Amino acid sequence: MFTGGRLVFVILSAIGITICFIVLYTVGKINSDINLQLHHRALWNLMDIVEYGRAHPDQSLVKLMSKEHLRYMNLDEFYLDLDLSKLPFYTPLINVKDKTGLIAYSDRYGMQKEFSLYIKPNLWLNVAAKPNYNYLLASLSGHIAIMLFLCLTLLFSAFIIYRLYRNITRTYIIADEIGIKPNKSILMSIFDGSYEILNKMHKRIDDLINTRTQIISSISHDLKTPLARINYQLQLLQAEQDVKNKCLQDTKEMQKMINELVDMSRFEDMRKTYLDLDALIDVVVEGYIDQGAHVVYHAPVDSVHIYGNEDAFVRILYNVIGNSLKFATKIEITLQKNKEGILLMVEDNGPGVPDDVNLNELFRRRVQAGNQELSRTEQGSGLGLAIVYELAHQTGGKVKLKNLLPKGFCVEIYWPS
Repeated sequence: MFTGGRLVFVILSAIGITICFIVLYTVGKINSDINLQLHHRALWNLMDIVEYGRAHPDQSLVKLMSKEHLRYMNLDEFYLDLDLSKLPFYTPLINVKDKTGLIAYSDRYGMQKEFSLYIKPNLWLNVAAKPNYNYLLASLSGHIAIMLFLCLTLLFSAFIIYRLYRNITRTYIIADEIGIKPNKSILMSIFDGSYEILNKMHKRIDDLINTRTQIISSISHDLKTPLARINYQLQLLQAEQDVKNKCLQDTKEMQKMINELVDMSRFEDMRKTYLDLDALIDVVVEGYIDQGAHVVYHAPVDSVHIYGNEDAFVRILYNVIGNSLKFATKIEITLQKNKEGILLMVEDNGPGVPDDVNLNELFRRRVQAGNQELSRTEQGSGLGLAIVYELAHQTGGKVKLKNLLPKGFCVEIYWPS
């Protein structure tokens, strides 16, 4: 495999070699065109000059030849350098009567790049065909521009095909991991498209989600009955009140965990509509205030509407506020809206999270910050922020956690427009 530096060297070398080839080809083409164009384009003009010199005095011919377009006869790829002299400069020496004779000579012997045409005694027309380098540069520039365009097009196409190959290869690896066997090779998928494998993956993911939901529902249903019996038996049990209360608290936490998992699995399929998020937050906050919690809501000037499931947003609010109330005595909620989106901030005066803890780890199920045990007022299942993370993404939002100074914690949820 080529590394980045080697690949660039190979590409630049290929372009350099191609440019050299174009230069050599263009020069050779011009040189080969001289004989052809001398035969087809220039011979008649040369014989016009010869016939004019035979019919007119020498001075008239010299005056005529002093004109720029007759001294240098431009023929695109090359030009003819014409000169009058008493003695010939070049060989062969050609003496023909008329145009037909010159054409017959050219057909029989061919024309050289340099030759002298006899006009009359002591007067020769010397002809030298020389490459037109201005035309050469223009031709080279055009060829090189076309070549570079083709090279860039090929490189871009190769890059696109390479990226498609890499992406489809990764797709096939993922498909294999979830038990899907593609019917096409990777090469065929590049040319025919990867709709088939993507549709299979989409169907498979739907099946996995449905299976997960069914499993959670089945487990919760199977656990609720024995939990209810245990709770009932504990109520009847003649035991120490302290032991009894601990066992009842454990069953309560287990039931809460089951309910949270079941609710999270069901939110994906719930009906969505446009909601007044401002009014929804106000109702939730009023409920906490009625319970004696110190919760302050900074409402926006205008109402804020968002698309989603009402139960999902309510559960997000309950989990974030409830999580803060376990550690803090005061909570401030701020809702803002601008052209970019909607921002919900929940700040508390709790201890925050230690600096050595990765805040993103708190989104994982059953992960809690160790320093909060001393200030915890209520035990939790460890699923609060994990559920907030899942529900925020299901509603199209992003969650960010950060510590406040000198102390406190903030949960930010952002829904882009």
